[in-house]
Amino acid sequence: MLCQNVANESKGGTKSHAMNTTRQQLECHILDSVHIVMTTLGTAGNRALEACNKFEVVVIDEAAQSVEPSTLAGLQLGSSHAILVGDPQQLPPQYFHVWKEYQRLEEAGHEVHMLNTQYRMHPSISDFPRRIFYDGKLLDGPNVKNPEYGNPLKKVIFQKFHSFEPFTVLDLESTEERGGTSLSNTTEAQFALHLFNNLKIATGGFPPSHGLLS
Repeated sequence: MLCQNVANESKGGTKSHAMNTTRQQLECHILDSVHIVMTTLGTAGNRALEACNKFEVVVIDEAAQSVEPSTLAGLQLGSSHAILVGDPQQLPPQYFHVWKEYQRLEEAGHEVHMLNTQYRMHPSISDFPRRIFYDGKLLDGPNVKNPEYGNPLKKVIFQKFHSFEPFTVLDLESTEERGGTSLSNTTEAQFALHLFNNLKIATGGFPPSHGLLS
């Protein structure tokens, strides 16, 4: 019936308060009928979400990067349990005068459970952050310690570029240029493109496994 009402009002070009109310009721009905709802913190304050039944469990990802008002928007949707997931060692949001709920709870002595194993970075890459940022408490997973990790792409790259290692630093002599409020480095950009093209050619157009971060 709600769907029919919305369809009829939309077909008639009606943009009334009644149509908005009916649409919100339909959204609430759908939200109340499903087990899992995924949304952003920016949408957590949506009228439909606020009007539907409270969720038993609310999980907020990247909570260590979220400013407190955004986190509270998500927390107010829950009724029994809240789980904040985040990495306080990552760069914080660029609002230095705003507290983060994650930070407030941690400094108040709330129990924190650390996930102490990483499964993405080769040990040569994870070595520095593990020692400096995590005091040696972060461990490498068995998959990244396996000699075959990264193959067959790793094997192809090492055969073509003998000086490359899993973690390679290239010191390029160049200077930054300012354009308005932005900084750029043409030499580095050209080198990055040159490196990417050579890797692409050397690997025969391997499935996309290149990342260029500026």
